[in-house]
Amino acid sequence: MLGLPGQAGLGAAARPLPDEPMVAREDLLDDAMVAWLPLPRRRPMNLRLVGRPGTDKDALTHQLARRMGRDPYALPGHRERSYERATCAATVPASGAIAFVASELFGAMLRGGICFSHELGKAPSSALEALTSVLDPRRMLDARFAGIKIRVHPDLLFCAALSENEEQASDIPEFTTGPTAPRVRVGLPPRPVLGRILRAHAAGASQVYVRAFLLEKGTELPVCTARRLLRRTLERVGAQETSVEVS
Repeated sequence: MLGLPGQAGLGAAARPLPDEPMVAREDLLDDAMVAWLPLPRRRPMNLRLVGRPGTDKDALTHQLARRMGRDPYALPGHRERSYERATCAATVPASGAIAFVASELFGAMLRGGICFSHELGKAPSSALEALTSVLDPRRMLDARFAGIKIRVHPDLLFCAALSENEEQASDIPEFTTGPTAPRVRVGLPPRPVLGRILRAHAAGASQVYVRAFLLEKGTELPVCTARRLLRRTLERVGAQETSVEVS
């Protein structure tokens, strides 16, 4: 039996996109979209997003999926992900019969979706080996343990996200300089853009309040950190105001 992670079968839909707005940063979206433009005699390229943690690389990949109208498949990169888990792993359910669980990469290859490999720099070399055969001219996934080989769907799109330190790690330079290109650097947004992002993600935060928040905290905070701190600050302010009204 073969199924996708957490799903009943190969026909099930991909994971839904988070309902979060993508504010500004159109330049990054345009740079990324260039890699996937359909051109004569050239298949879409394999995009690589590089930036420090918290710069909203995940949000950028979600917006890319919306723009392309494709199902997203998130392939986490972590040390526990073996070659089998990156392709098709065997499990033994309560029934006792061996079942094979296809990875997110497997599902994207079958349906022509978008495969996002998050934190690629944390992936072990065995998982990178599985990805390489998909992204290089072979365009094939070999699920060895399951005895399955599949060709890449012609509409498959791939995007990897990693930090600059991970990009320079000793076990992935050949992978990042070869199969994944072009490289799009995701940096910290300027203060006006960061202010717009924070106002969009924090309901009830006025422009003046956000400006005061940025003056206090600075603009060198990663986007995710600034968003989290602002929300906590607003929650504390709301709790204090409620306390005053009750007393």
